[in-house]
Amino acid sequence: MSKGKKDLFDFLGISTREDSYTTLIAALFEENPRWAQTYFEGTLCLDPPDGPVRMNTQLHVPREEGRKADRLDLVLTFGRPVTDIWLIEAKIKSGESSDQLQRYGKDEDAQRRILEGLDFLKDTEPEKVRWHCSYLTLEGEKPTKPTEFQPITYEPLCRILASPDPSSEILPAHRCLHNRLTSYYRLAPTYLKGPPPQERGLSRFICMTLRE
Repeated sequence: MSKGKKDLFDFLGISTREDSYTTLIAALFEENPRWAQTYFEGTLCLDPPDGPVRMNTQLHVPREEGRKADRLDLVLTFGRPVTDIWLIEAKIKSGESSDQLQRYGKDEDAQRRILEGLDFLKDTEPEKVRWHCSYLTLEGEKPTKPTEFQPITYEPLCRILASPDPSSEILPAHRCLHNRLTSYYRLAPTYLKGPPPQERGLSRFICMTLRE
């Protein structure tokens, strides 16, 4: 798309909203679980479990009394019975500035609250599954505080989502997401030489609409 034109995400006003990206990724993974397996294998787990993959977005996780609940951007469960749970905190333009990410790697109480939010796992004990935590950003930035969440990027999705195409219902959104990510990472080296690091993520991402 030439300079000045907009794509589907721009028309919908979701071009820099993390939840729009994770919701679409979850929908694509649900239709093609192998994409989820491949992403998991390529970023965190060399030997992902076989079996079904289930997706949850914006999972509401209660906290201690008087404290605001968390919302986990993307939760993937692998296997039957479930052997692995992958928690993903996604960022497009904002940074992590609270202790939201610090509890889930080791805190069994926090993990139990997650399991309670997943009906099919509400009776599962935290120690019965393997927990994986990722912080998903454009450039693999680390959270501002020490955390169990490991930095990953959207870049592997450029290859993973390339084929096969999904069903016609979500094909336009799939192509928009794939084209946006591909354009971003193709042009990123040029922009990396430009603005200071704190200005890169949002300014580059907004500028880099489709140029096909």
